[in-house]
Amino acid sequence: MIAIITSAHVSFLASLRSRHNRVLSDIYRHRALRRRQYVECLNRFAAYRHYFSRIVLLECSARRVPRYLRKAAWLEVRVADDRAGSPNKGVKEFVNIADFIRKEGIPSDERVFKLTGRYFLMSEVFLEYVGRSVGDVVAKRDDDLWGTKNLGVHTFMFAARAAVLRSFADWWLEGDRL
Repeated sequence: MIAIITSAHVSFLASLRSRHNRVLSDIYRHRALRRRQYVECLNRFAAYRHYFSRIVLLECSARRVPRYLRKAAWLEVRVADDRAGSPNKGVKEFVNIADFIRKEGIPSDERVFKLTGRYFLMSEVFLEYVGRSVGDVVAKRDDDLWGTKNLGVHTFMFAARAAVLRSFADWWLEGDRL
């Protein structure tokens, strides 16, 4: 299993160009908080390195990975090509991950664990469950964490076979969506 930890940093100039985009301006305004979150995520994730054959930090928004995230020797650092052409950050992230999987030649049946870098993996329970699962996708449902009746899934952490991620990205890029 490989791990992809996603990062989404925004430059000051991108923030100025997108002042109408509240998310971008909030990221810039709270960059010190984001920095602490990403550093803590990586520090905590180090305890789970033995579960993975590779661990990659994939920057999905900026043209380069911030220097402070390039310090861990156990971490491969990459910048996504970002060819999704969508304002939806979740879609862009999936397409960027799928492009990375394709470019790196990751086998279709390889399990890919994805964690958004500002969240923390608190225990190995999810990783152990993924290791036992025969399913193509393992994700947390809305109702298990928030107590709602929604049947959505959380995309801050999931595991999926590489083929599933590539298939979803291809479907999105082809425009075959409702």
